[in-house]
Amino acid sequence: MQVIVPKQVEFRVRQEGDRVLLIINGQCVADLEWKAAEVLWQALREKTRRAEEVAKAFSVARDSAILLRAGARMVLSGSRKIIAEAVKMAGHDRDLRRFMPFIKSQESFGHPVVEKLPPKEML
Repeated sequence: MQVIVPKQVEFRVRQEGDRVLLIINGQCVADLEWKAAEVLWQALREKTRRAEEVAKAFSVARDSAILLRAGARMVLSGSRKIIAEAVKMAGHDRDLRRFMPFIKSQESFGHPVVEKLPPKEML
């Protein structure tokens, strides 16, 4: 199903019995069963969250850089580009270093690795 709305003037969602109607500019453009409407809603919600993350990529990367610089082993995005930018900001952003002066700029960034070594020989 493809719905193209060149200019959104009036947008309504209406329920009639077990059907959900999408009405744009007074014209019904989608008449869906409730299950199909629920699947459409979940897809719209997921794509909306992703679009918001792209629109706010700099803020998400900056907030993630603050967490990384503070020593938290987490970021606020699953996007590799945003994570890479956050790591770069955490290590090299002058404003961030001034904002968090209690963390020395010589400290290394990244995730610690636990290494299992063979046992030492007993004498």
